[in-house]
Amino acid sequence: HRIEEAGQRLAQVEASHAAMARALDSTGEARRHIPSIQPVINQQLTLLTASYGMRYHPFYKTLQSHQGVDYTIPEGSRVFATADGTVREVAQRNSTSGQTVVIDHGNGYETYYGHNSSLLVSVGDKVFKGQHIAEMGSTGRSTGNHCHFEVRVNGERTNPITLLP
Repeated sequence: HRIEEAGQRLAQVEASHAAMARALDSTGEARRHIPSIQPVINQQLTLLTASYGMRYHPFYKTLQSHQGVDYTIPEGSRVFATADGTVREVAQRNSTSGQTVVIDHGNGYETYYGHNSSLLVSVGDKVFKGQHIAEMGSTGRSTGNHCHFEVRVNGERTNPITLLP
């Protein structure tokens, strides 16, 4: 009788372990869809030239909200997808952001990469975290080479730095 009970307990533990393993696997996969790396190779955050929040606008000379972060490194530097997703838009969006890539990561996350000199992806492309998607430039309204990077969660802009480890 004790052997039978032990066998039943073992079967319950094995089922519980299998359920936990499935939950961890699905959580691990979902993490790849949350922006969690910088869009450029930037060893020092001192290269962050404009942070998220209020700033003095270089063109309009007024205090305005800056809804992303700007990374300044040399022209032609690689710009990377910060999470797995699908390219939703690749465009010359407007005179402000220049050549832009927009990626839908699912679960309400979207990322925007602006001012690129060249775009390496097309609408509908599946991209992966760390994939080279564009080359940095100074298109649109820009004072120099940089990547303007935005993260939106359920349509609301959020500070990208808060998502970095």
